[in-house]
Amino acid sequence: MKRISLVAIIIIIFWGCSATREQIIETEHNSKLESVEKAQQAQEFFIQGSLEEFNGDYKKAISFYENALKLDPSAGIYFTLSKNYLRLNNLAQSLQAAKNAVNLVPTNEEYLMQLGSVYFIARQSDSASTLFSRVISSDSANFQAYFYLGQALEENKPSEALSVYEKLLKKAGAEWDILLRIADLNTRLGNNHKTIETIQNLIKLDPSNLQLQKYLIESFINNSEYKQALKVVDENLISFPDDAELIEYKAKSLFSIDSTEASAAEYMKLIHNPALDYSKKHLIASAFMNEVANDSSLIHYAFEIISEIEKDSVNWELDSYLADLSIGMKNDSSAIYYLSRAADNADWNSQLWVRLAFLFYKSQKHPELIAKIKPASERFPDNFFINFFVSLAYNQLNQYSESLIYLERCVRINPNDIDALHSMGYTLHQLKRSKEAIPYLKDALKVQPNNIDVLSTLGLIYESLKAWNKSDSLYENILLRSPDNALVLNNYAYSLSERGDSLNFAYEMSLKALQKEPNNASYLDTYGWILYKLNKYEDAVKYISQAIEKENDNSTLYDHLGDALIQLGEEGKAVKAWERALQLDSSRIEIKEKIEKVNND
Repeated sequence: MKRISLVAIIIIIFWGCSATREQIIETEHNSKLESVEKAQQAQEFFIQGSLEEFNGDYKKAISFYENALKLDPSAGIYFTLSKNYLRLNNLAQSLQAAKNAVNLVPTNEEYLMQLGSVYFIARQSDSASTLFSRVISSDSANFQAYFYLGQALEENKPSEALSVYEKLLKKAGAEWDILLRIADLNTRLGNNHKTIETIQNLIKLDPSNLQLQKYLIESFINNSEYKQALKVVDENLISFPDDAELIEYKAKSLFSIDSTEASAAEYMKLIHNPALDYSKKHLIASAFMNEVANDSSLIHYAFEIISEIEKDSVNWELDSYLADLSIGMKNDSSAIYYLSRAADNADWNSQLWVRLAFLFYKSQKHPELIAKIKPASERFPDNFFINFFVSLAYNQLNQYSESLIYLERCVRINPNDIDALHSMGYTLHQLKRSKEAIPYLKDALKVQPNNIDVLSTLGLIYESLKAWNKSDSLYENILLRSPDNALVLNNYAYSLSERGDSLNFAYEMSLKALQKEPNNASYLDTYGWILYKLNKYEDAVKYISQAIEKENDNSTLYDHLGDALIQLGEEGKAVKAWERALQLDSSRIEIKEKIEKVNND
């Protein structure tokens, strides 16, 4: 085995070590050079980004900052990126960049404030509050952090926000923005006295600020301190006599202390103020309608004021208000006038037509209803109420064929409406189509099995078909449940009298009905006709004549009168009565025969 001398080994080791140290030194040197170059390059990118940011091109700025970040991932670059992303409303990227900055330097107040601000804008108020609180805990003199914390707490924790602002007020003094926030929060929390106190402090800072003065007036009004409100209003009206808001505040305050007439005068002044735009006038009209709903004694003032507003407009809502007020004043003609105007100006509004139809019907203006509402029924063929009111008007005019057209629509629109089904049955009966009427009335009874009006009409129809057992059964069934029902008492009595059956029982029922409604023409006629059947002709003439005084266009009444008069030997009067009956209904052949018989005798 060969041996190497010790000197040789030492030389080799030394040489090797020497070579390694030189490599390390060279590597470290190169690394430092590279790091410096990266830092310089990152700085260049950052400077270019700053220039673009200064010029307002945030997208380009972000591009340069991102390049800088690749070379130097520092907290400062993340912070700057967060601000620029926020300017572009890119909350997600802004939030992430701000988080990265804080993660790198958790104690930097500026970075914490930025992250808190992004959380606040992203409506993550709890996270924002936590960050602003961290800043305050390390720097209790950071007023901006207090202010931001207050803002973050305002929406969900107004009481805590108020406490923060009050602390800030003690530290920073009577600052405008802080006082304004405190006033708003106290208003929200219903602390009216504190609101007033805060606003008064604000006014000390800026006594000529009219908006603050108005804020104070509003606060007095909200706190029911109307005299104080009036005092401030009058002070400001000296300098601003035509200010519409001040005049309105004065009117409101006077109104609230029961100076209604003086308040109305102020509102009238306000309405004539050229500075007041129409939308504000409309709000005044709406406010008066609300007040009238609570206090009907104001109705005449409301009508006068809204009438003035309406003079300068063609707004259908104002006409609708005036119609409502007219109804409240029991002036249906005026209500119809204004509601007609409203419907004409808003012909698309079906509810206006429904209300107008109801008013016409209530006022018994049936021809007018048909003339005005019938065209609307063509515009709204599927509106149940419009068509129903037209059908009712035709029914009241005994124009049953026309009524049927609209009733058929109603039943199609709402096949389960009891009023439509009942009217359909009644109308078909009047058109001598009684058998067709029965299914509609039976459908109505499926909806309301015990509806007395429907049962009564069905009884009337069975009676006309001479189905006496069915009609009598229905009438008796109704009277068991409603023994004082005048309509059924009358109809059953008349049915029996026509048959000459149970006349004493019929007499008792008829008398009971007449006692309930002594001016009802039909009931007077039924009672007179039963007296006729009982051979009490003079009494019969008396009651039937009274019926004719109430309703002088009914053929049956004159026919009955003629029959009673002929029994008294007054042939001339009897013939005149029958001729009038024939004039009203020329289809009644039996009356012609009576006249011919008297003339031939």
